[in-house]
Amino acid sequence: MMSRFSATVFAASVLTQPAPANALEITASLKADAVVRLGTETDRSQAVLADVSLGLEAEHITQDGWRLGAVASLRAQHDSARRGFARQAGDCPPALADCPSTHGRGLSGALTGLHAVGGLDADTGRGEVEAAYLFVRAPRFELRLGRGPGAAAIEAEPLPGAFRLMRADAGLVDPEGFALASTANTLSTNSAKIVVQSRRLLGFRASASYTPQAQSCGVDVCRPETGAAGPVFAEVENVLEGALSFDHRFRSSGQRWTASLAASAGEAGGPFAAGFEDPWAASARVIWSRGALSAGLGALVSNDGVEDGDYRALSASLAWERGPWLTALEWAGADSDLVHAQGWTLQLGSSRLFENGAVAGVGLRHGEETVPAVHGVQRASDTRSASTLFVEAGLRF
Repeated sequence: MMSRFSATVFAASVLTQPAPANALEITASLKADAVVRLGTETDRSQAVLADVSLGLEAEHITQDGWRLGAVASLRAQHDSARRGFARQAGDCPPALADCPSTHGRGLSGALTGLHAVGGLDADTGRGEVEAAYLFVRAPRFELRLGRGPGAAAIEAEPLPGAFRLMRADAGLVDPEGFALASTANTLSTNSAKIVVQSRRLLGFRASASYTPQAQSCGVDVCRPETGAAGPVFAEVENVLEGALSFDHRFRSSGQRWTASLAASAGEAGGPFAAGFEDPWAASARVIWSRGALSAGLGALVSNDGVEDGDYRALSASLAWERGPWLTALEWAGADSDLVHAQGWTLQLGSSRLFENGAVAGVGLRHGEETVPAVHGVQRASDTRSASTLFVEAGLRF
């Protein structure tokens, strides 16, 4: 796979010299990016969206070769009016027969956070401690304890793409305000958990994690507390995750294949548990690369924690690298039975990586979504679309 869109390339690090046993090695990273929408009539506060991530890792190497350390990362973001991926998708009030509800209030998806009633406090600015965990890296396994991603997210490598923020699948920002597709398996959120990961053997690696309380509300994933009004959010407990990944380059052909399979399941809890089902999600990704060309597919299915509320997402991307330039074509689509919505996004863009760590590029995307609407006393649907020309720029240190 091309280095520009590998899992580690977008975080340049400042390292100490290679450390001998009993020494302390510290790694710092900074990613700062902004998106500017061009030629659109929009709220001035939404014309520029941004995301900043600061990470720090400290590691101690023992005489036996074990690595003991800690990881911490902070995120801050200015996005459209949503909470992580959670947002209102159309209007389907509990008074209508086929609009899911409990205690006379609309439901929100346990995985996606999607809902079709108003009332969510969706501030455009947010921040979080994205990760704060201790780790032990032994010759055959790694153990993590603390706040951070679960097994499914750890083993899923990002699909090829030219940008960090603007993605058709699970973009970090949503300038149009109707992103619906995400193949990211994030049921456990970034809440505190225990993770066990094997070392890679013959190209294969496995991970498992357990999260007692998955109630984190952060930048990318948010499961907020249920307020006095508005949608009811699930309280998810005891999330178990398992994931298997494969990564191998075949010397004879020069092809590299990367793939992952993951499943997660939790329990619905809290005072509104009767309105939900125990949530589950399953996801898969496969990426192929050879020379300057790369392609990837991603898929996710989930019950979204609600009876007859299934969520399905699919994405595909194709990328070509030439010198410092990376050009990518992306598509992602999804549909939600919970909120009776479906949508897709198509994006084409190209970015350039400079020697000083700067990244800049331009892209064009078009998206459409169909969401529920109230026409008289019946549920109908509305369709809207938007095309966006944008510039994304950032720094890596």
